Amino acid sequence: NFGPADWSEVGCDDIAKCPGWPTNWAERSDYIPYYQGMPNTCLDCSESNSKECRDSPQSPIDLDTGITAIRECKDWHKMTFQTGNCRFNKMNFEILPHVLRAGQPETGCQINPCVDFSFGFAEEWLLRHTDISLPSQHTLNGKRFAGEVILTHVLGVNVSNKEIGNVSWLLEVGTEVDFYDFLELYIRRWRNVAKKTVRDCIKRRRMKENGNPLHAPPVRLLESLPLSETNYTEPEPMDVLSRPFFDCRQRKFHPYDWWDEAQTEYYFRYEGSLTEPPCVRTAHWRVMRRPIRVAPSQIRALEKLLAERIDPDTCEAYTAGRPRDGDTTAVDVNRPLQKYRHTHKLVYCECVDWKSRFRVDGEYCSFPMEVRGVSNFTN
Repeated sequence: NFGPADWSEVGCDDIAKCPGWPTNWAERSDYIPYYQGMPNTCLDCSESNSKECRDSPQSPIDLDTGITAIRECKDWHKMTFQTGNCRFNKMNFEILPHVLRAGQPETGCQINPCVDFSFGFAEEWLLRHTDISLPSQHTLNGKRFAGEVILTHVLGVNVSNKEIGNVSWLLEVGTEVDFYDFLELYIRRWRNVAKKTVRDCIKRRRMKENGNPLHAPPVRLLESLPLSETNYTEPEPMDVLSRPFFDCRQRKFHPYDWWDEAQTEYYFRYEGSLTEPPCVRTAHWRVMRRPIRVAPSQIRALEKLLAERIDPDTCEAYTAGRPRDGDTTAVDVNRPLQKYRHTHKLVYCECVDWKSRFRVDGEYCSFPMEVRGVSNFTN
């Protein structure tokens, strides 16, 4: 099995059937058309100083606040977003080998959620999907976090001119006070995906038992599945919510809930790649400076969904993650950290660039520059 550390070695003649590529990009060619038939451009630049690595910035990287001494932000304004009016129950939830993904609905949105980037982009970026990776892809001043939420956008509506805009938030383990209703909605939808996969495999087992071998899953997995669907129950999470889930299940969906929880309008910006094959190098990254604290029970639930993933086609346990040291029930699906290079054009946009609407940012900006880990730009 190919994992994140091996993605630079994957070759594909048909990206729709390539087992080494965790996302079938051919199915998404309607909004990222140049993926169709595109070669793998992943490079292992974690250590290499080759010319190819110097010219082709790869993601993820370490985000260093000290970059302010080398390069100015130059963004003319902070990011703004439009929530749109998509319905949560129309979203497409998937458990992929490397991420938990929530895709934007193809129908049911009169107004699509989007974000406005500064730095030369006249058009709005349209949200396509939300990924959760565990642990974080990026590190902040050398520290890795429990997870990372990545909102992937595409630029404009012209199919011949698609670029990728990723906005991400780091997730750190908090306490059970940091339990989010909206995140639990995601988790329940992913749990439903996992349950459906098991139930479908059970049905195929029954077909095999009835003498119909069509699409029968492997015997070793079948023997581990319950004999009756009624025997498969989903463990319920801690009942610590302030309101029933069903009250907001039909609401107009706010995909930028993460923004409010992070309480920051400051971020790192750089030019990089996707963190999965084919590692397309037209990805514009914005990683928010302040991690979101998340309840341990919710982090654990997300880890469990990835670690116990069953492939819906083969009915075999399959994840691109590698076993986590000291924890046999979790896997790490992050791509190895890539070496920072000048071509990443990394900047840190913070207090000197604009005033934030969040009180927490105001408190942060009241600290001296040396406490914030930043320096004055020196040309």
